[in-house]
Amino acid sequence: MTTANTMDTPDSSGDTSNTRSQILYAAMAVLIEVGQAAFTTRRVAERAGISLGNLTYHFPSKQRLVQAMIGELLAQYQQRFEQMLASKNVQNSLNELINWLMVDAIDKKTVHLFRELWSLSLHDEEIAIAMDTFYTQSIALTAQLLQQNFPKASPAAVNELVTLLAVATEGCIVLYGNQHSHRVSHSQLIALIQKSAKNLIRQSI
Repeated sequence: MTTANTMDTPDSSGDTSNTRSQILYAAMAVLIEVGQAAFTTRRVAERAGISLGNLTYHFPSKQRLVQAMIGELLAQYQQRFEQMLASKNVQNSLNELINWLMVDAIDKKTVHLFRELWSLSLHDEEIAIAMDTFYTQSIALTAQLLQQNFPKASPAAVNELVTLLAVATEGCIVLYGNQHSHRVSHSQLIALIQKSAKNLIRQSI
């Protein structure tokens, strides 16, 4: 569930916060390019244009670096969710959010990044916890924002919708990530999810 925005290089200012951001963006790029098997802090430092010692000052281990990367992804999604659901036309903003998430899910960078993170989580309990936290908090945040936009909707309906959306977007990475041609097209799937979302909200009001 990452986006092209997530992969943009932050402005260079030389402060500690920017150095951490530079490292995290470099880490995402390296993980996408070489995969988890060849992912090393040395490669990340080279990509970020800093010394290995500087990187380890901020992130003492590869595990800590990956955990921080997942946290950065969560922050990026939170910002985008809030922006997209800030519209006064709540139904349109919901459709736009669904469309964005579903399209983002089959973006090449998203597919590679999340598959590599899943792989890392299979072999590291702390990274697995960080990934679980990412999904739990993403779902909770989306539910909270939707409940605010649809105050008359039942919490149960909102939770059902958010869970459906989470399963659909993550499933798209697997099903449509490499092969976009299926009996049900990706655009048809988006329309189906949008229709289901509209019906769930309508039934609960």
